[in-house]
Amino acid sequence: MKYKYLIVLILICLPFLGTFNAWIGGEFTEAHNMGTDNCTINTDISQPEDIVYSKKLGGLIVSSSQTSHYRVNKSPGLYLIKDSGEVTQLYQPEGYAFLPQGLGLYEANNEAYLFVVNHHPDGEEVIRLSWFLNAEKPWIDYFKLGKYKNARDVAPYAKDKFIVTHDSRFLVQKLKSLSSFFRLRSGYLTKFNGDTFTKLSPNIQSPLGIAIDANKKIAYVAGFMGKRVKAYEFSEKGFFRKQTYLLSEHPYYLSLQQGNLLVATHPNVFSLKRYIEGRVSLSPWGVFSIDTASGDVKKLKSSDGYKISALGSVIKEKSIIYGTGLFQKKLLVCKGQ
Repeated sequence: MKYKYLIVLILICLPFLGTFNAWIGGEFTEAHNMGTDNCTINTDISQPEDIVYSKKLGGLIVSSSQTSHYRVNKSPGLYLIKDSGEVTQLYQPEGYAFLPQGLGLYEANNEAYLFVVNHHPDGEEVIRLSWFLNAEKPWIDYFKLGKYKNARDVAPYAKDKFIVTHDSRFLVQKLKSLSSFFRLRSGYLTKFNGDTFTKLSPNIQSPLGIAIDANKKIAYVAGFMGKRVKAYEFSEKGFFRKQTYLLSEHPYYLSLQQGNLLVATHPNVFSLKRYIEGRVSLSPWGVFSIDTASGDVKKLKSSDGYKISALGSVIKEKSIIYGTGLFQKKLLVCKGQ
């Protein structure tokens, strides 16, 4: 009888073994810095989290967050890196807790709608900042997430409709028990239809980054623990899986431009966890490219911690790849891509 339970336990754990493939033996051992010779560092923004590009505002918008329980950012907020290179603080409300996470942008008819996941101490929410025509300051709206916790990223498909990813707080899990490891792999999405939130439960492990195509019909979701990016067709009728892209590393945030997905990745989840906790100074990172038309998956960059540790978000704009350094005062800038 005891062997029966052992066999059942082994069968349960088999799907999880792939998670450990980059960690067996302790630390990562392969030193590599592929495609990083043309990369430099911008240190104007502390603890950058996510990044989007706004044509209307003329530059990159970066969320600066207090994400870690171990490292404190004294000036979280939103920053604008203009095309000229000038860095300004775009938004930081006085007297209101603003701890931004993922960003999503919807632009149409000379209007810009920036959606921000905010981890307010009294309840998580999505904040919408709207720039109308020639207005210098945005109009602010708040969408309370209520019972839906652990929001990470947001992607709008209209000026008043969006999808939010909710992970399982894997970054602060202690991995002390099998049950906590199961929770580490969970997560879900919520969709706001302009009036109410609806919970979606696609089969994806620890959803983090999300991007929506230009036609507003397909959502691409990064499943951190599953080492996958999944494409879902969605409409008012439902949310259906269309395609799965397999990666050799754990995806974090992602961005989509002209049918090409850029994905920030981590080859070693345990090194990332130790880095976030402040126990190691370096964590390897990578950048993957996914051609959504052909399905081709390529690794563009790979590093053992060179110049930057723990890449959070990545975006390509005007032949330059930008990446945010989680819990660092660093923004990776790789020219000539």
